[in-house]
Amino acid sequence: MRILILKGQSQYDVLRFFIDEIGHGFSELGFNVSTVDLISDDWKSQLMSVINSGVDIVFSFNGMGIGLQTDNGDLLFETLKAQCISIFVDHPCIHYSRIVSAPSNSIFTFIDKSHIDFCRQHFNGKNYVFSFLPHGGSKIALAKHPELSSVMFDDSYQKASVMFSGSYKNATVDDVANQYVSPLLKSLFFSVYEELAVTHNQCFYDAVTDVMKDTGLYIANNERLTLTVNQIFAGINQVRCAENRQRLLGAAESTGINVDIYGPATWTAYCDDKKYLNYRGQKNYQEILGLYQQYQFVLNDNNDFYNGSHERHFDALVNFACPVSPINAYYQSGQHGGGVGLFYERNNPAEVIAELANAEQLYGQFKHGLESTAEDFKFMHSWKSRATELVSLLGLFGQVGR
Repeated sequence: MRILILKGQSQYDVLRFFIDEIGHGFSELGFNVSTVDLISDDWKSQLMSVINSGVDIVFSFNGMGIGLQTDNGDLLFETLKAQCISIFVDHPCIHYSRIVSAPSNSIFTFIDKSHIDFCRQHFNGKNYVFSFLPHGGSKIALAKHPELSSVMFDDSYQKASVMFSGSYKNATVDDVANQYVSPLLKSLFFSVYEELAVTHNQCFYDAVTDVMKDTGLYIANNERLTLTVNQIFAGINQVRCAENRQRLLGAAESTGINVDIYGPATWTAYCDDKKYLNYRGQKNYQEILGLYQQYQFVLNDNNDFYNGSHERHFDALVNFACPVSPINAYYQSGQHGGGVGLFYERNNPAEVIAELANAEQLYGQFKHGLESTAEDFKFMHSWKSRATELVSLLGLFGQVGR
């Protein structure tokens, strides 16, 4: 069977790295894999060349490219009778237009279980399959990449203590609220923000639904609800991301824990007056994976995922670092090794962060478990292994072995 992989734009090249790993997994399973790079100048000629050879399955991240149309306005891959499957690593409301315009029988997986609830609410008239699929862990062989690091992990190597990698934009509630012209949207934004500030571990969509029910605006499967969710999400996500990272790193600063921060230059102003937070510059994803092998602990705010995972957690595990993540229902379940690590309450990380003052002793306690977990991840929980799980989902339509 022939699989077409559509490779698109990605911040820090993260998704482009993931998709290459999954492509290797499909190849190892015996599939004929072709990749079209949608950001290349000649992507159309690449695509036509692959199509002329035949396409059975189309795969992408975040629905990139699956809604491509013919000159007549028909869905290209529906016309070709190709099975589309896509992994979404963001909240689906961000990619609403891609999902709603996708070919029939598309299979979509999500890294947070609450995202499936959102899709079943908003796309229940579509003939789609929604499923949960967590992140995989990625590892770079440093011996093959001397430009990333000359240090390999072994018992004689003294790993550095604590790192964090991610973006940062200082967004206050008032700043974001003022972006809404509509008084109604501004009021809903404040109400959703306040509800999430109280509940902490409630998913965004549940908070929006609760607020709209309280205000009498909620109508199931209504276009107004969909529009409101989409308009409010970006603002809430922006504020919550900034606050979660300020709270997490602020706890390190207040308890005297040195943290090396990797990310865009927007961190500079935040770190300027901090004694224990050290801005180390921006790195690409492969460089970050190399750095994970040099630290004992990796701080993870988990973005806005409250019943799911983030790649920082799993990347830390497979690189022999201990993830420090906010506790949530998914991590508590212990699935996919997600229960390994240090876990803090999202609204009060200081108590757990303070334990990192004894990083050497604490890391020693986790080391054996981390090493055995990393070995398991190599074979069971890499992005390559996710290809096997995707093939199982494809079996729902009798595609495998056709």
